[in-house]
This record gives sequence, C-alpha cells and structure tokens, in this order.
Amino acid sequence: MGACLASLVGVALINSNAPTAGLLKYNQRFQPEFVVGLDRFTRRNALLLELGVISQHGKYFVPEHMGASSPEAVALYGQACPQPDLGKLSEKTPPSTALLPSPAEKLPSGITVVSLVCDSDELFNPVDGIVTFPMARGQYSERPAWVSAALDSRLLLETPVGLRIHGGHSRMDPNKSFSIVFRKDFQGSPVSEPGLFFGPDTPPQRQVILLNAAEPFRFLSAMGTEIAAQIGCKTSRMTPAIIYLNGTRLQAPFFLYEQQSPDFVQHRFDVKDIEWLRLKSPRFAESEAYENMRHWVRKPRPPMTYQRAASFYDLNDLCAWVLAMTYTITTDNDQGGYFKDKLKPQAIWQSLTWDMDGAFNLSVSQHGSSRDLYFDDPFAVLSGFRAKLFMRLFNESPEFRQFYAKFVRETLATKLTPNYLMGLSDRYLDLAQKAPSTHPEMVSIIEKVKIFLRDRNEAYLKLIAKKLEAVPP
Repeated sequence: MGACLASLVGVALINSNAPTAGLLKYNQRFQPEFVVGLDRFTRRNALLLELGVISQHGKYFVPEHMGASSPEAVALYGQACPQPDLGKLSEKTPPSTALLPSPAEKLPSGITVVSLVCDSDELFNPVDGIVTFPMARGQYSERPAWVSAALDSRLLLETPVGLRIHGGHSRMDPNKSFSIVFRKDFQGSPVSEPGLFFGPDTPPQRQVILLNAAEPFRFLSAMGTEIAAQIGCKTSRMTPAIIYLNGTRLQAPFFLYEQQSPDFVQHRFDVKDIEWLRLKSPRFAESEAYENMRHWVRKPRPPMTYQRAASFYDLNDLCAWVLAMTYTITTDNDQGGYFKDKLKPQAIWQSLTWDMDGAFNLSVSQHGSSRDLYFDDPFAVLSGFRAKLFMRLFNESPEFRQFYAKFVRETLATKLTPNYLMGLSDRYLDLAQKAPSTHPEMVSIIEKVKIFLRDRNEAYLKLIAKKLEAVPP
C-alpha cells in the first residue's frame, strides 16, 4: 500500500498516457479517502492516516490550489506563482511528475530536477502556512506533498512525502530551504529506495535536505563541504539541483544533502549501535562518556599527550576537521556532531562535519580597535570541543605538532592538488553561471575563491611553519 520510488525509467514514460509506477502503487487503497490538495491537513487527519482509518485518494490538486501571490510567495518565488495549465494535470500521472519541466526548457544536463507539489494554502496560509510561519519544527510542521525527481532522461523518484522548512536562522530568510521526509503517514514509503541521488551505494534515506544556495555564503558552503570530504572529514554527500514548486521554478541554485542522523551514521560508516550527539540540536543531550571526555580536556592538568588523546578521540578525524576549517577559513565551524560505537569497549569518538556556512571568509575581523583578516590566522576562530582539544594538543604535545604538520603536507600533496582545486573551482563557476541566483555578485565571488585556492597550498604551509615556530620549546 502506498506509493514507492520509481525505478529508473525514461522520460518517454513520464510523458505517456500510461499510469506511472508511483501512481499504480499509490492507487492500491481503500475508502474512505483523504484528497491531497483538496482536504485540509489537520492533526486528526494525520492520525487517521497513520492508523490506516483513512487513506489518500487518487484525485489530485486542481490549479486553483497551486497558484499563490501573497508577499511570502513572491519573496520565495521571486514573482507570483501562476496556476499551472489544467491540461498538464492528469489523474494518470502524479502532479509532481506532470509538472516536471519539458525538454523544451533546455535545462543544464547532469543536474537533478526536483518537482514538488503542495497545496498553496499549506504553504502560505496566514494562520499556519509553513512558509508564512517557518519556525515550526518537527513532524507537526510537515505538510502532505508529492515529489518527483529526474536526472536527464531518467525518472528517479515519484512518491507522496512530508514537506518541511529546513534550517536554523535561515528559516526567516525569504529564500527558504526544504526537507522532504519519507513517511507512511502520507501513504508513501517510510524510506527511499537505495541509491537515490548520491550514488549506487547510498543507503535508504528517511529525509533529504533541499538547501537553498541563493546567497553566496551558502553556495560556498557546498564548495567547502566538498573540500572537507576530500581531506577526509565525515560529511553528507550532496548534489546540485533545480527545484520546481507547484510547476514554477524557484529562482535560486539548490543542493540536495543527505540528512545526518543515527541512521546515516550506522549505514554510511558501518556502526551498528552508536552513541550519538548532534550539535546545536534543540534536543541536544550529552552522554556521560562524552561529558567525561570534555571535562578531561577542559580541566587544567599536566600536559596533554598524543597517546592519551588518541585513547579517546580519533586524531586523524581531528586533524581532518581542523585542516578543513582553517584551509577554507570557515568561521561558523562548530557544527555537526560526535559519535562512537557502543558495542566496542575501546571505541573512540569521531565527528561529523556539517553546514560550512562562512567558508572562504576573506573579510575583516573587528575586535575593538583591532582589525584583522581571518585569512591571517584562521585558527583563532576555531570553536567548540574539537578546537579546544586541538589547541591543547598543538601547544602541549610536540609529537602531535609533528603529526599534524605531516598530515597537512601529505594531504596537500596528494588530495588538495592544483588539478583538484582548479577543477572544483571551474565546476562551481559553471554551476553559478547556469543557475539562477538572487545575488548579482555570485560569479565574481566564485572567481575570487578560485584565485584564493590557486595560492592556498603555499600560503597554508607558510602558516603552519609560522605556528610551529611560535610554540615555546
């Protein structure tokens, strides 16, 4: 029962008169039924759907339920969202598939196109629309929607989902990010099919983030995340995307990200039973083991040794995180989380890297009357537990200092090569040139970052040599 993800099928199937795979499975339901796009979504309906008392109907959104012209809609779309043509909608095709762009639009190849359909009232209602009131969180903030996704000539996804607003402070920005949640409550699948979006080894996912990168710092966050992954940080995989909502393209570049969660860690890093702490979560709860480790690092005591630190924390992981944040000058760096394997008594802590907003921060830091470039000492803006552990080790352990210096030299020589860095820069320049953006300086900013990366290895090696010399013998 419920829709599932479609196998890879051609665009010819999308445009045919035959019902698509997602629709065929969606239609295997019983009365009474809830009509997505016509019936109002309430807590009661959500509960009845979850219990199986009612199910969703195969009748879909009418155009009148998809147009929007409120101030919030205009801020999101960059214009009023017109009602789609009635001729595009068919009861033989889910609305999100019907409203995928036609080949005539000539979109860039190799970029995933996502079509979302959600009742405009659920989005922009002045009382409880999720765009109008974006600070609502959790399952209560979800609204029923359809999602379809295609890559070039292949239909990747076609299913009902829950649609949320995603983000922290960015929720208040006009350029909203979204999250799609795979859930049986909406007669969809509880998880995605394996291999969706991020490669054939991608495990089934419960949630996928649609990150709006209209502002340059969010676009650069994706670029910084790729460098962090190349260095060896544990990051979410991602891919660029074009997003349509109710048949109208959102005028911003987007990136799809894996959501970081216990499931993500278990499947991605083969950890069966994890101790998990997510930074900056409203429900952040510290484990006793983590609290003991943090207390030990903070408490003044004899010098921190390499061997002692390595007994509770993965020092390769620590070096990768520090190099990623300081190499890219990421000033908002205390993000992500910590985890370890509960089933292994000698397991050590590792970390996740997430949300590299502030990457390539080439601006000036103001401290009273002092004005310094972040570029001059990116170590000064490291924050959080990882930063404290690193600084103690660097200042107190000669063995660790040499370990970090070797890690840097080898990583720059073998992973952050000129060919890799220039190839990455050119790819992001191409994305910036092809994608719509509300920021007029997006391309010129990426060009400056390319120049920065061209010279970064030499500059970083000089920075490390200077820091080594500054440590008292």
